Amino acid sequence: MKRLTEISVEGFRVFKDVQTAPLDSDVVLVYGPNGSGKTSLLHAIELALTGGITDLEVYSDSYPGCLRHFATSNASRIGMKYVDDADQAKEESVFIQPDGRIQPAQGALSRIERVHFLDRCYLSQARLSRLLEIYQSVDKDKKESPLATFVRELLGLDLLEHLSVGLQVIGDKRRIRKDIKAYSALEEQAETLLMQEARLQEQLSDALGKLSGHNPSTPADGIPDSLLSPSDDRETVDSASDEELDAILQQLRVFKIAIDQSAAVFDSLAAIGSRQSAADMRAEIVERTAAIQKDLSQLLSEHLVECREFLQGVPSTLSEYSEAMLFGSEWDQCADDVKRKIENLRSNLSNCAARENQLAQARAQSDALDREWLEVSAQLQQNPAYAHKLGEVLTQVLDHLNGQQCPVCDRDFEETARGELRTHIEKKLRDLEKQHILVATALSVQNKRDEQRKVLGVLEPQEAVIVQLRQVSELALGTGLQLQSRFTELMTSRQTWISNHDRIQITMVELKKKKKADEQRSAEVARLKAIALTLSIPISDQAQPLEILQRLQGVVRNRLEAAQSKQHARLTAKKARETVAAVRASIVECRSKLSKCRMAQQRADRVIEAARTIAKKAAEQKIKVIKQVFDQTMNGLWKELFERLVLQESFYPRLSPPQITRNRVETRLSAGRNGNVAFSDLAAVLSSGNLNTAALSLFLSLNLIEKPRNGLLVLDDPVQNMDDVHVVNMASLLKSICRQAGRQLLVAVHERSLFNFLRLELGPSSDGESLITVEMDRSHSGESTSLHTEKVVWQPDRVTFPAAVTA
Repeated sequence: MKRLTEISVEGFRVFKDVQTAPLDSDVVLVYGPNGSGKTSLLHAIELALTGGITDLEVYSDSYPGCLRHFATSNASRIGMKYVDDADQAKEESVFIQPDGRIQPAQGALSRIERVHFLDRCYLSQARLSRLLEIYQSVDKDKKESPLATFVRELLGLDLLEHLSVGLQVIGDKRRIRKDIKAYSALEEQAETLLMQEARLQEQLSDALGKLSGHNPSTPADGIPDSLLSPSDDRETVDSASDEELDAILQQLRVFKIAIDQSAAVFDSLAAIGSRQSAADMRAEIVERTAAIQKDLSQLLSEHLVECREFLQGVPSTLSEYSEAMLFGSEWDQCADDVKRKIENLRSNLSNCAARENQLAQARAQSDALDREWLEVSAQLQQNPAYAHKLGEVLTQVLDHLNGQQCPVCDRDFEETARGELRTHIEKKLRDLEKQHILVATALSVQNKRDEQRKVLGVLEPQEAVIVQLRQVSELALGTGLQLQSRFTELMTSRQTWISNHDRIQITMVELKKKKKADEQRSAEVARLKAIALTLSIPISDQAQPLEILQRLQGVVRNRLEAAQSKQHARLTAKKARETVAAVRASIVECRSKLSKCRMAQQRADRVIEAARTIAKKAAEQKIKVIKQVFDQTMNGLWKELFERLVLQESFYPRLSPPQITRNRVETRLSAGRNGNVAFSDLAAVLSSGNLNTAALSLFLSLNLIEKPRNGLLVLDDPVQNMDDVHVVNMASLLKSICRQAGRQLLVAVHERSLFNFLRLELGPSSDGESLITVEMDRSHSGESTSLHTEKVVWQPDRVTFPAAVTA
């Protein structure tokens, strides 16, 4: 990475809202009072580059939750733009989830680059005060201090030390054998080859003894001449060649396979032979054929025709059915169809009875409504038509009664001697109310009569159809029940017919198998006799097949074993000769390897002598590098930077000459004077302020002495315990580093006066240079911080003169 160009933060530390700061400048100067967030901005840069914040990771109980703003609920984000080593613009983002998980940027620095950035490019406040202590401390898990490791890498001592240590084993042969496995392997190989040659000599003696003890003229016991040679001259075993013996063995194996196959055939035919004889099978077929009813097919066909007429209602003929159909699934399917139709007819009859019953009930209910209507009509005819209006008048009169005086005729009702007038009128009103109820009843009965007549209007036209359907269903049901009963009667006869028919078919198949087995048995016997004839084995015509088989098995097995024994003897002799040749070849090869091994030992001795010379040269070069490079480069640069920052100091910092013991570098931060180490401990003679200056100058020296991995240099408030003179010198030094070493400088301070001074000192002084200032402004509530940025570019000075005035 060459330089940063922009950073934006949201919900990170003191930054609640989105804050963006441009960084595309040679120098970036950050100002903010203590607690305003300048360190948080630098932490954001560290997190974006490395994926973590070293100074905060030590607080494991609070980290990384402390990175999020306390008032934000969404994920915190850090966005960073930069220019990589190939001058390509890049953009990365880091997210801190609400649960505290950090999602690092895809282009974050590797582990090695992260360590280099923290050690060489980023100096925080926490590290500045204890930088010298950190460089000299030795962790329990490490062998040397970070500064010693840096010196090792800087001076390239690892290579020289590895040469010295790696070549220590060449001092004596015992160490060489222990540490250089290849050399000890050569010696072991040479010893092994000598022992191997001795064993091969023993094997050669044994093989020669076996070969001399073998007599190839020994005959093959048990092999008759008739088997070894089919010709008339009957050659002996010894005169038969290896090819002829192989042919004899091949023929015997073929005969054995044929005999084994015949044995398997006889075993498979044994079960067939134990069944009925062919004559018994033929008699059974004749008997069952005679038992089959000749006219049953006709009866079943006629019954199926009747069933089809019953099911379909269409006349059928016998020609529609064949015997295969009659005795197949057609019969069972027809029986099921008849059964289902009977159930349907019964269901139809049940539905007809229900409809007739419904019609009878409807007629009875209609007659009852007619009678009720006549009764109500008769009652209505006995009452005047004005009864309703009279009731309304009497209801109004009842409200105007005054004693017993009638409001209509103005007569005293007591004169009639028939009770009270009010009682009389109320009785009359009750009679009129009954008359009103009778009218309502008449209307209800009339409505019911109309509804019932509609029902009859629907049911009565269907009566003839229902009666006809019932009659047809009753007739069809009788026919169906007769057919179903006939099915039951014919079922037994049909099952007997099918059983006899199936048994006849099975018996005919077995009869064919029996015939085929007899033919196969005869063929196998003929094959066995042909084998016996070839082998000159006499066979009686009265011999049973199993007797022939057993005799041939015994003879072929004995002859095959004898021939194999003869072949094995010949192969043993051949193998013995091959073993002798192979052992002799192995002895030659072993001697050749032994010669090469001894030559390799001689070359190894010459390499050992050369390695001793290299080890001596490496030790001399290591001393030379330490004296030249260490004193002139490392200490020289540190002293130069320190003296540029501190003008009046009796002592200057330096590293003591490194000592290497067992591949471990040891060096100390010492105080020098007049080119020599005056005090072993630097802190013993320097003030606190100058110690900080020594730490800062050491950090800058480490940054400048190596080839930079990236061009960024970040300093967080580096002027701790510095006076004004030191600050002026430091500003001049930082400007030189920025301009001459090509670093992008990012400095954070907390004092306004120092910020203003550095703004002038580090500002652009020539064309192409620039400076960006970033000022922190924390809100009155203290909940958030905002950034204010300004970019300063170089502007040439201009001097103007007023125009000359002429007299």
